[in-house]
Amino acid sequence: MTNAENLQLIFEQKQPEWVPIWKDSVCHCRPSFFSEWRPAHPEVGKVYKNFFGISYEYSDPKLVPIASPTHHLFEDITEWKKYFVLPDVSGIDWDAMAEADMKGVSREGKMSCLWIGATVLAYLLDAMGHENTLVAMMEEEEAWHELQTTVCDWWCDIIQKCIRAYKADMVIIADDMGFGKAPFMSLSAYREMIKPYMSRYVKTVRDAGCNMVYHSCGKCEPFIGDWIDMGIQLWECQPVNDFDAMKKQYGNQLALLCAWDSTAPAAQPGASEELVRQTVRDMIDQYGQGGGFVFNVEGRLFEWLVGSEHYGWVYDEARKYGKLVYQR
Repeated sequence: MTNAENLQLIFEQKQPEWVPIWKDSVCHCRPSFFSEWRPAHPEVGKVYKNFFGISYEYSDPKLVPIASPTHHLFEDITEWKKYFVLPDVSGIDWDAMAEADMKGVSREGKMSCLWIGATVLAYLLDAMGHENTLVAMMEEEEAWHELQTTVCDWWCDIIQKCIRAYKADMVIIADDMGFGKAPFMSLSAYREMIKPYMSRYVKTVRDAGCNMVYHSCGKCEPFIGDWIDMGIQLWECQPVNDFDAMKKQYGNQLALLCAWDSTAPAAQPGASEELVRQTVRDMIDQYGQGGGFVFNVEGRLFEWLVGSEHYGWVYDEARKYGKLVYQR
């Protein structure tokens, strides 16, 4: 059985042969159109604009950029048509782009994963700022739905084209929905203002025969039932959520793509090899019982912060111990 076949069992809500390791099981398809605005060697403090015209800055060239707090694209959602222009993608040869982007990328034994990014909320948080966006959601429903419908139509067409061109097995849509201690909004607001559009994205992915992965940082437990109803299969999540309670209530209906905690003592400089390995075993024991769990590491931050030796211990232990957990 290949890593891809083992991971597919997670999407089918079956117990895999071993705990899937995300890094070992997936090759990423990132259309260059989405990231061509990001320089190879960014300057700290310099403003860069993405394909929507949203401004971003780097606080550290090794980390992902953050939305510029001083360069909002617009602040009043009723005026979005003046400032927010969807790129014309009619001239893009997606097949040629996919061929160039995937040149030299090995898919052998792996599932191909198409990364889409923010589709409903996060792009507006970046364009308008958090306060303006959340106020607009409550006070300007007509403009909100008008903008979201327009953006959703644009994205769904692109998602279909990219799935075909990149021969994707799964799609990740990333749209953070929570703070560290609570969601951004109530469940009723989510169902009215977010879910109609997220449901369209999920349906587009699933109708194309792809698996659906959802990345959302923050505490999002109130939304889990709705995510399952939509057809989301795997959630890339953070440990601020009560995963024990979630697994008790939902079983493997929504699998967890969990990252080894790179803020814990085991991830700090000077941590012993045994401490690092024990935390990996503990994580697999806690979340891996019965399936529904994919092991991951917050690689960009962790590797930069701690170093390759610790990084190697984590993956080595995950591969060894993950092979044993379902053989007991």
